Amino acid sequence: MAASAISSDGKFIALADKHNDHNVFCYNIGAGNNYSKPAPEFTDKGGVDEIFDIAFTKQEGKYDFWTAGKKHLCFWNFDDKKKKKGVYAGKGQP
Repeated sequence: MAASAISSDGKFIALADKHNDHNVFCYNIGAGNNYSKPAPEFTDKGGVDEIFDIAFTKQEGKYDFWTAGKKHLCFWNFDDKKKKKGVYAGKGQP
């Protein structure tokens, strides 16, 4: 895995792999008992740029998260299972 994060309440884990598509996965790790297989919430392609970090929101009851990496920042909306690229306000990408 390239990056990972666990939600503040321990219910979800978000992961990014090192595949050429830099896939992003979100699993429900709080469901069932300790011996059950984690239930996937969603998966999507992160894009062509490597992902270095993932962070969940600290807002209670919300599970949105962000990915950051080489030339990008993405917001992942947990409810509609979609990503939105960050806007750099005309200052160029880092």
